[in-house]
Amino acid sequence: MINYFNLILDQNDEKVLNTKLAFLIDNPKDSKDYALVLKKGNDSVRKYPINTSENVAYSYVSFEKNSEKLTPEMFKIASSNLAKAMDFYKMSHNLTKDATVTTNVYVIQPKDEHVYTPTEKTAFAIEAEGIKRLPIDTPTDLESSIKLFKKDIYKLPPDIKKTASKNFVKRAEELGITIAPEINKYASEQLIDKSEMRTMMSSRLQYYPENVKKVALDMLDHIKTAVDALEYIKFAENADAILNLNKVNHPDLSAEFFSIKQDKTAEFYEDLQSAIDNSVLNDYLDGEVVGLLKDNPNNFEHLNPNLKQTIKTIINGTQK
Repeated sequence: MINYFNLILDQNDEKVLNTKLAFLIDNPKDSKDYALVLKKGNDSVRKYPINTSENVAYSYVSFEKNSEKLTPEMFKIASSNLAKAMDFYKMSHNLTKDATVTTNVYVIQPKDEHVYTPTEKTAFAIEAEGIKRLPIDTPTDLESSIKLFKKDIYKLPPDIKKTASKNFVKRAEELGITIAPEINKYASEQLIDKSEMRTMMSSRLQYYPENVKKVALDMLDHIKTAVDALEYIKFAENADAILNLNKVNHPDLSAEFFSIKQDKTAEFYEDLQSAIDNSVLNDYLDGEVVGLLKDNPNNFEHLNPNLKQTIKTIINGTQK
């Protein structure tokens, strides 16, 4: 028996466990309609159906969720075949086609027969006093942790928001992926103008007693650094709590007191276009990838995170 039978690897496995997915169509009958077929003797298991656009979409989501359970060779076969199917249906994705993959079949080797144990998480957005929260090891971890961060945003102290968002931004850059702009606001150390700060405080100030309002305006005038701003935000949130003001009804100062650093996206694409025009990438990348970028530099956004980071490293290196 193949141990991988016992793993949730695609939506058809999940269908058995999750009634919300009961609407999914039955498995296709032909083995060619799967991105991955695992074989061992007379046993076989077929994963990631790709016979329809709907199945491809669900298979892609399940692959992103469970791909760490696959061995490198299984991953390469499934990833490449899924990429081909998504290209066929003109669907956006982060997968890369591997020219060496000519089949969807992988024969199980003795070394593959193991019981999967989740990879231990080592990187977190929040680490303090022995507490580790919001893992950011993989793109999937990062996406899930940012969703949870945004869900709990009004429960988190200002300094925790700042630390976590900085780690989100740093890890996203390392992985070569783009995250929501508001996260960059929480991570920023660049203050907005005092007049804008006063505007952001206006909805609160109308509820503050005169003595508290006077202190709030006086303190605001003395904000000079991001550290000053964080201390002020703590003061404002403490006043909110005492006066029973609902945070949801007022601007989140942890973001709105800061501005997003200058967007370097346009600058990067200028450098990318220059690298394409001057054949800088040809010595480092597969011809298919270079051709994809020549057709449209915006195809860069659909490359896998590691390849995107490699291209950025090449471009940065040639500019020195």
